[in-house]
Amino acid sequence: MSKSTKIGNHRIRLTVPTSVDVKSIISRLNLSKTKSHNLKYRIYYILSRVVIHNENYEFYKNNQYRRFMSSDQMKQILGTREYYEARDILMDTNDPVILTDDSYQVNGKCMSFWLADKYNTGEIEYKSLPEDSKMVAKIMKYQSNYKDGMDMMKKYDFLINQFTQYQLSFNPLVYVYVTNMYHVLMSRVINNNPYQIKVIQNLIGRWLYLINKVDTGDLNPMVSGKNHRLNSVYTHLPKILRPFILCNGRPLVGLDVKSSAPYLLATVMNDEFIKATGDGYNLKTIYPEMYDRLYNRGMLDEFWNTGNDIPVSSTGYTSSDYVVTGTGYTSLDNVVTSTGTSSNNLINVNSSNTGNNNQIINYYINNNKGIDKEYSSFMWCLFFNTKELRSIKEYQELPFEDDYYAYVVKKYSDMDMTPEELQSQRESFKKSTMYILFDGDKKQRNNNPMVRYMNECFPGVNKWLEYSHETIGGKELSYILQRTESYFMLNKVSRRFNQEYPQAPLFTIHDGLYTFEEFVDPLKELIINEGKRLTGIVPGVKRECPRIEVNPTQQDIDKCWKKVKWITNKKQFEKKKRMVFQSNIDRCKNYFKPPINQKSGSD
Repeated sequence: MSKSTKIGNHRIRLTVPTSVDVKSIISRLNLSKTKSHNLKYRIYYILSRVVIHNENYEFYKNNQYRRFMSSDQMKQILGTREYYEARDILMDTNDPVILTDDSYQVNGKCMSFWLADKYNTGEIEYKSLPEDSKMVAKIMKYQSNYKDGMDMMKKYDFLINQFTQYQLSFNPLVYVYVTNMYHVLMSRVINNNPYQIKVIQNLIGRWLYLINKVDTGDLNPMVSGKNHRLNSVYTHLPKILRPFILCNGRPLVGLDVKSSAPYLLATVMNDEFIKATGDGYNLKTIYPEMYDRLYNRGMLDEFWNTGNDIPVSSTGYTSSDYVVTGTGYTSLDNVVTSTGTSSNNLINVNSSNTGNNNQIINYYINNNKGIDKEYSSFMWCLFFNTKELRSIKEYQELPFEDDYYAYVVKKYSDMDMTPEELQSQRESFKKSTMYILFDGDKKQRNNNPMVRYMNECFPGVNKWLEYSHETIGGKELSYILQRTESYFMLNKVSRRFNQEYPQAPLFTIHDGLYTFEEFVDPLKELIINEGKRLTGIVPGVKRECPRIEVNPTQQDIDKCWKKVKWITNKKQFEKKKRMVFQSNIDRCKNYFKPPINQKSGSD
């Protein structure tokens, strides 16, 4: 979502690259004043949907730092002829501002665009749309995340207000740290490699950009309409710079939910989470659009015995022993085939939950045993066998209040490990979490040793995840977990904390909350109690105390150098060049530029 302000009257500001002189481009066309005015804002809007900069580049890492743009949506907002006119101007072959390779997203509707190298400087400015512009109304109508974001801004205004009630700044020692890190990284450059130098300058320049944004109060807090997370310059700060942050001149202490994504996964797999319709911790409340989508696809209907008409999930399957339904279990003794006769081996079941009574699903059943009442179903009306169900139950009973990653590695390993080996395996497992949860590529999942490990430990959980990828996609699954996290941490914990301790500052970074030292204990208690109340599972909470060290640790140095060391030639640099901005490089060079008197050798 582009930057927006003045929520009440839908004042919208667009983030555009300063490198593109839109007024000069339009002036060469000799248009009337009105046409020039309208074309200018159409071009600004297109640029805002393409630009990559220091505050959003991470969102597009998986798409090689390019952005997808839906032509259908753009035509709805700008008009068909008007959209192509503005786009063609920006794609003029004599001096193209934006480029495309004509590649489409999976749904075949969104094409990939990016700024030409010449204009991809990273420098941005904001352009406000006129309040009476028809474009504003169309953006609100056709780009739903704008309106959703504005609604969420109102909902979390008590958190937005923290940025005006309190002053965030950096301890000046942060510049000593940045300087030391710069020199250490530069000392590792191989043979004065120009590409490694550029990447280092970009990294340090980006840090200096963010530090300046905080010190000047330009934090731009904004709630995303997609995942309901509160984003700001504060949330974009690299973790190694956070200890230097001050609030009204005092340090902040953070509390993070341990292994937040795995914890939240355990809470959303229950059938109750997806099917409950009352206001509360459920899909209907947290992601109503997804709930309606699943409902309309017939994925929320229950499986029960009604003679010849048995609604079921069209992609489900039975175990060899019993059928898991939306509300529990259905005895196989009573299951009736489409011809009205029962069968212990093959059952043809009519599916009416999608309105298609002709859809026939085949179920292979080895025997006809009674139903074990120990288990319940887990979302999607999906069917699990005994082993899979037990693994889900075991997963939900893991001690998330402890070290989830180390616990799983240690418990399910078939070999004794030294502390060093355990730590190494733990880190590998942790680093693979995002792939385990959200990577829908079956080939990559099959080749990822940590995904295979997850499948061995918790086959039901892995099956649930892979079915989620097939039905809604990994991106939408991430939105479910992120919105769930926001409902828990922002809507419940933060809101209640703000009501009980209005004198305390409160800043958020997704699964982390930051306040003064004296308020940490009651905040931690709130996180634990509210998490257990909402989900029935106790969350773990980790304290993050600021420790200012002006000399970078070896771990931090290695982490930064890892982003640099593999870039040894132009071909490797080309792969990441769109997140390397000339503005960052210039900022770094200017910061470390020797004083004039030092250059001349004068006193």
